[in-house]
Amino acid sequence: MSSIKIARQDYRRATQTDLSAFAEIVIKRTNNVPAYQGLQAQIQTLTEVLTDFQQKLIAASNRGISEVLAKKNAMAVLVDQLDIVATNLEWLAQQNEQVIVDAGFRAQQSRQVRYDLELPVPQLLNATTTGVKGQLQVALVDLAPVKMIATHAFEYSTDREHWINGTYNSHRKFKVNGLPRAQDIWVRVRSLGYGERRSGWTEPMQVAVL
Repeated sequence: MSSIKIARQDYRRATQTDLSAFAEIVIKRTNNVPAYQGLQAQIQTLTEVLTDFQQKLIAASNRGISEVLAKKNAMAVLVDQLDIVATNLEWLAQQNEQVIVDAGFRAQQSRQVRYDLELPVPQLLNATTTGVKGQLQVALVDLAPVKMIATHAFEYSTDREHWINGTYNSHRKFKVNGLPRAQDIWVRVRSLGYGERRSGWTEPMQVAVL
């Protein structure tokens, strides 16, 4: 068993929406990827469990007692399956922290990866409207140790070519104000460490702003 442990609190404490997004990113980064061949059975199960959870999440929108209970049970099953994936990934990583980071998880402690200049790209879980005009709520997960992150940079674009600096925020969930109203925009984030350490940008995510 690898001495490097995955920070399971990142998904165990996530909201139902963030949990779904977290699982989707793990699947995207590991499914049919040669480096994670030993995880494919667990990733296939994770995909099936995630689909079931998402379906029950939609069904529970009518607030029926049985539907809400089914959603909670499906959410617990999804967390359990992420635990299984994490345990097997710790063994697969063989003390190589980069294998864990590339799969979409964060290690509890940084031992092998020193991040001299470039930090790992964070996970942009979602960016959703708050119901306030020109405002979004952003949720992300840092894949570098939290103590190495000073803040996060948020940018937006209306064409995916010209980017505008929206704000800086040290939290992993924060609100952004003053965005273009009543249109679809593209958003991205990056982690900024101390000194000159920084990550690359996340893949742009399209979102509608009121």
